[in-house]
Formats: sequence, C-alpha cells, structure tokens
Amino acid sequence: MIIKELTTQQLNEELERRGKAKPFPVLLENPDYHSLKGSARLYFEEDKLQREIDTQYAYEILMETFYGENYFDWVNSLS
Repeated sequence: MIIKELTTQQLNEELERRGKAKPFPVLLENPDYHSLKGSARLYFEEDKLQREIDTQYAYEILMETFYGENYFDWVNSLS
C-alpha cells in the first residue's frame, strides 16, 4: 500500500479499521505449560528420528501458551 496513492476515503477507512483493532495482548501471569510440554516431547521424538520439525506449529503453541488462546485473533485483526 502506497499512502500517496490512496484517496481520502481509503485513508479514512483504514484509520477506522485500525481503530477497531483489538488492544495488544499481554503476557499471562500464570500460563498453562501443559500444551507446551507436550509439544516439546513430540519435537524431541522427531529430533531422535532426525525428522524435519514444523516450526510454525511450535510458534503457535508458544505464543498461545504465553499470550492466551486468542493471540491469533488479535494477529488476524491487524490485517
């Protein structure tokens, strides 16, 4: 998106969309490490077998563990 090429209406719509964005998530005070531990065990087994690891899944588990299950709702609200 090149700002100089947008109309005033498009700029106003973008500002309105951003105003509706959810507030930044915060770190949970007492995260539930259960799913993170389970994923670590699975990745350990994959390493033992020298298999490639899907890092996207690890990223998702990590962020949901520390920021809550709705973390990716917030990410998706940004676009």
